[in-house]
Amino acid sequence: MTPSGQVAKGESSILYRCANWESVWEQPFPKEVAFLLMLTVREANVALRSILDTAEEAAVAFEANRTVLRQKGEEYAKSNETKWSSNTAKDALSDRTITTSVSVQESNGAVVELRIRCADAQVKINALIVDRDGKPTIAVPRSTGPFGQPVVDGKIRINEEQPRDVYFPQGDFRNEIDLNVDSQAVVAGLHWRFYAAVQTSVGQLLIKVPLFDSQVRKTIDSCRG
Repeated sequence: MTPSGQVAKGESSILYRCANWESVWEQPFPKEVAFLLMLTVREANVALRSILDTAEEAAVAFEANRTVLRQKGEEYAKSNETKWSSNTAKDALSDRTITTSVSVQESNGAVVELRIRCADAQVKINALIVDRDGKPTIAVPRSTGPFGQPVVDGKIRINEEQPRDVYFPQGDFRNEIDLNVDSQAVVAGLHWRFYAAVQTSVGQLLIKVPLFDSQVRKTIDSCRG
């Protein structure tokens, strides 16, 4: 820049205008630097457009996959392998309406009373194991978890994945366990079927949860946001 403030030959200027003030800051650059800056901005715009396109394609694919999972879940729910009901009650302490989904299932003489509820913004599944008379005579082998807590060894199967070994935390009673579910995936509709299996004194107990059953979905949907 010349002493008079004019841009000298061989220099280029970039203007920066602020929307909140009527002012213009003029900064001179050599032509070579200005050209490189133009290329950098152009390349950045191309890269940004590519990122946005990729994100949009991923969002479309995600929604398409979720639609397929919902359809599978709805078809599985129609098979009526298990029966579910739901009820609502007002919590006196919080004035919130609590929805609970309930099912009773039996395997090899062991009966499980299942309750699905939303607690602390998380979908929780609780299983109480009894005999056919509703008495806690069914023994469930226990082990010790990584933090010294009592747990029950078992297996889970999500959707059409292969079963995997897990441990279930013991509930408030010796014949009660809490089933592990990925609450975020369940609420988002990415899990359409949940199986759990535990060994008991009378054989294996298989638990089935159709996550798109209308009665089950009432509780899951109450856990949104």
